[in-house]
Amino acid sequence: MKKLLVASIACCFFASAAYAEIRTVGRGEQLRFDTSSYPADMKKNNEVFRLNCTKCHSEQRVVMAYLTGTLSYARQPFDMDTMQRVIFTMYRKTSGNGALAIPRSHMKNISAYMKYLMMESSR
Repeated sequence: MKKLLVASIACCFFASAAYAEIRTVGRGEQLRFDTSSYPADMKKNNEVFRLNCTKCHSEQRVVMAYLTGTLSYARQPFDMDTMQRVIFTMYRKTSGNGALAIPRSHMKNISAYMKYLMMESSR
């Protein structure tokens, strides 16, 4: 029974550490993704992400979601389904003049980038 308990605890410990594979630079509010090892298309997508998404919140919020596996403002797991829902919600937000805050042409880049990060974090 003790062996089963120890094995279960070890499994939980290693499963929660899966999100720590993403490299970051900076600390605190300056925490951001380290894109030095990203493919060229993902570096471009990172620029689109930073241009659009950091208008409303810091990049640190997104980095922490990937590192911890939890959305900080909702206290719910950050997985592929949650990520898709968040992306769609952010797309629907509008700026003060009624126009979309994130142009439709940028959503494909942002979505591809977020999916890439999710795949990298699960390695």
